[in-house]
Amino acid sequence: MSYAVLSETALAGVVRAGDSRRFNVDLRLHRQLIISGASTNALAATICLKDFTTTKLKGRTYISYREYEKVLLVRAVAKHLKRRLAIKMPDRNNAVKGIISALIDSTPFHVVRCDISSFYESIEVEPLKELLLYDTSSSQIVRDYLKKFFDVHCTAKFGLPRGAGISAVLSEIALRNFDKGVVALAGVYRYYRYADDIVLFTTGCPKQLLADVSKLLPRGMKLNRNKDKSYFRSFNMTKSGNKGVVVADTVFDFLGYQFATTPISGASASRKVDVSISDKKIRKIKTKIFMSLLNYRKDMDNRALLDRLFFISSNYIVKRFGVTHYKSKKFAYSGVYFNYINCGTYKINKRSEIVKGEYNCNQLKQVDGYLRNLLFSRKSEFSSYIRFGFRGLDRQKLNNISLNMGYRKKMIIRFSPERIAYLKRAWRNE
Repeated sequence: MSYAVLSETALAGVVRAGDSRRFNVDLRLHRQLIISGASTNALAATICLKDFTTTKLKGRTYISYREYEKVLLVRAVAKHLKRRLAIKMPDRNNAVKGIISALIDSTPFHVVRCDISSFYESIEVEPLKELLLYDTSSSQIVRDYLKKFFDVHCTAKFGLPRGAGISAVLSEIALRNFDKGVVALAGVYRYYRYADDIVLFTTGCPKQLLADVSKLLPRGMKLNRNKDKSYFRSFNMTKSGNKGVVVADTVFDFLGYQFATTPISGASASRKVDVSISDKKIRKIKTKIFMSLLNYRKDMDNRALLDRLFFISSNYIVKRFGVTHYKSKKFAYSGVYFNYINCGTYKINKRSEIVKGEYNCNQLKQVDGYLRNLLFSRKSEFSSYIRFGFRGLDRQKLNNISLNMGYRKKMIIRFSPERIAYLKRAWRNE
């Protein structure tokens, strides 16, 4: 068993795009040597997890390993736990498509949106230890490495380390009974959880459901009481004592998207669902633009500003060096279109099929206007720097940058992983 979990084949299966850059290894030239060495050391039980780095980001502490063999080891153990315990990790696209399908249905319901406060920090460690460290179906060496992980990173009663990929798997294990309990609650007919973010569809009382969900949470966990994090929306539900009066508040956010529907009339009608980018994500895009310009004001680097704005407004490809696992794709796609690929208008056609209409991109057009004002308006604090620094072809390139066009045309730009890392430094803590 230990040989299978920590074999060269197993470790090759957890290599990821960008690993060469992140961990300063050359998987293109020395892939076999690197993986063979990591497997040999892992099977000999000589890999120590004590040496790691910590980083503060938005008030949270994240850990990371510098040595690539440690990364491969932890990933391989996490993959083993998923397979051994049949853990299905949350899938963003599947959750979004499920919500769209539920919203289109003509059934009256409430949508309850809630969030678990301080998710990783509030997970109780001891139940995970009892389950995993005494599980004889896992090899002794795997359990020994799990014990090392817990001993190094989980010294308190509660808390899993952020930044370690295995923490996401451990959190799913910790919440298995919670998920089963929520699904079994009266009135719940759709349930989606992505880490700490939760959406429920119910025909019952939403306030009571929030209370019931809170009671089911494992010890140490609690729901975030912030009104932006925990709330409910009513879809074609009538107010008590006002027959036929439709509650019109039918917009909510989840996983970076905003979902909105139009009220329906008649029991057999279906809803039209508009999916767009959430307001929070739009603000985040604007912040990246602003911080890019702040950085330009310091260094007056035309190339860097152009690249950052192209990066924000387009899509990019990262080649996966050293990946041979059969499920892995040669390229990874990301950017303004691929991050929000589910935006659009959904409805039921005459054949009772869900069809998707084009996203109108009005939000991105507004962001384009925001960018134009920052670049060229006389009132902008940056316009004098732009007028001084950008002329000729560079000025034309700057003028042509558009998030709207980047989304509609699925525009692709190509940057090396090293260049992407450099560009992102301008908004690292946004």
